[in-house]
Amino acid sequence: MTTCLLKRILPFALTFALGAAIVGIAGLFGAGGGGVFKRRAHTYSYGGGGCSKGYRNKPLSESRPLSIQYRPNAVYTSEARRRGFTGTVRLRVTFGADGAVKAVETLQGQPYGLTQSAERAAWGITFSPSLENGLPVAVTRTVEYDFPSELTRDEF
Repeated sequence: MTTCLLKRILPFALTFALGAAIVGIAGLFGAGGGGVFKRRAHTYSYGGGGCSKGYRNKPLSESRPLSIQYRPNAVYTSEARRRGFTGTVRLRVTFGADGAVKAVETLQGQPYGLTQSAERAAWGITFSPSLENGLPVAVTRTVEYDFPSELTRDEF
């Protein structure tokens, strides 16, 4: 019975020990630039009277902020023009991960149709979504439309 058990366990134990030794030696010499072996970046923190060594994984991929390609101008309404009204409309815009505007909320509105004009313009914004670890994510940003400072004098 004991010899039968040794015949089954001994080859497994020797194979496991040999594999562990090879992996340990490969790690000492910095082998394994890819595949199963992954390198980690070392971080050191000094404080509290001692030095501790920790590990942090490398980022998976790139990260980048939202990039607006085109932002249409809001129309300065004829009523606001007739009254000589100036002001700023502030909107909270949710930019989706799929590259489409998902929501537009008014934070600070203005009379004479300027708020509605700014909201219509915000729905037409085209952009590249924000990336985190290579994956697109939805973000919310504040967008402002100034009336009439965005317009040139000949548009009055």
